[in-house]
Amino acid sequence: MKPARAVLVLAGCALLVLHCTRRQDAAFNKLPELPPELAANLVPSQTAPVLVTRAPQPTPPRPPSLPPPPAINRAQFCTARYVAYVPFPMTICYSFSDLVANVLENPAQSPRVSTPRPEPPKYYKLTSKRNLGSFFCRVSGGPWYAAVHEQESCSDSLPTHCVLEFLSAPEHVVMQWDGTLKDVPPPINPNLFALAGRSCSCCPGFKTCNGGCVPQQVTCSNSPA
Repeated sequence: MKPARAVLVLAGCALLVLHCTRRQDAAFNKLPELPPELAANLVPSQTAPVLVTRAPQPTPPRPPSLPPPPAINRAQFCTARYVAYVPFPMTICYSFSDLVANVLENPAQSPRVSTPRPEPPKYYKLTSKRNLGSFFCRVSGGPWYAAVHEQESCSDSLPTHCVLEFLSAPEHVVMQWDGTLKDVPPPINPNLFALAGRSCSCCPGFKTCNGGCVPQQVTCSNSPA
């Protein structure tokens, strides 16, 4: 290709990119601003360069009015897994400059999102966080496929611990709390979940014997069948 023609081609490409960028800017500026209550609940994602809704936090437990009784070590602990499609309002905000660059470089690609059901997503701009730049935000209520792992402790002085993960959400959101499934922080409804599996293991200091758990020093022949 001759130098003069190459310059013309490059100039044409530059004008095309500039035109696309201006159209993107115009469309972005027409979006409504993300409501302040949603913007205030955003935190940086741990898995992608985006802002995402903060996971609900559990209510701190009240201090006991009486001293707790002596701890008793259990012979076994069990872990249960529950699954459900859970409605949960989630906001994902992508850096607008990164989003435009991604669309221009990869026209067939779009940000990693899941198609929500039953409500369609809503779109906003976020310009109030001036120190972080401008963001293109997507708000959806799901429902998202989620799983809860509920694990008992080996001591009655330690509570059962639960971890909830939204597996089909656009970004990785995890909730943790002490207590059983019914103690999940709002707005999650524990009645939506169904048991998907349960397994039990012996606690430290115990071993499996005759289908149960017995102290390490006890032989299976001396343990009840």
